[in-house]
Amino acid sequence: GKQLGVAAESIAVSAVLSFPQSPWLIPNALLQSQSKLNSIVSETYMSKAKFDAGLFSDPFAAVNLLWRYSRSKNRSKFCNEYSLSHPRMRRLATTYSSLKTRVASALDCESSSLDVEEPLH
Repeated sequence: GKQLGVAAESIAVSAVLSFPQSPWLIPNALLQSQSKLNSIVSETYMSKAKFDAGLFSDPFAAVNLLWRYSRSKNRSKFCNEYSLSHPRMRRLATTYSSLKTRVASALDCESSSLDVEEPLH
């Protein structure tokens, strides 16, 4: 990724792909009423569509989501607004940060130099 100039994006995609669950809320017909289930499905779909930026890729949508989440002042409100599981988003952000730190150490550079500068589009 570094040789091609996409090290930051490669790290973010790697973090997203290594994460075992989607950061978006997952509807469950056994635990939620029909109206709540429909609400979660539609709100999650709209949120994914917003962060997808026309790329038709859940991993790239999650990278864009991670970019916005890291810049959010009120992360709990951000998660509620975009139908996200706050604990999963925190773990994803931690995974990303840890991976970025390890890659920066291996490349002998500052981890801030591996920040994604703008969302994918």
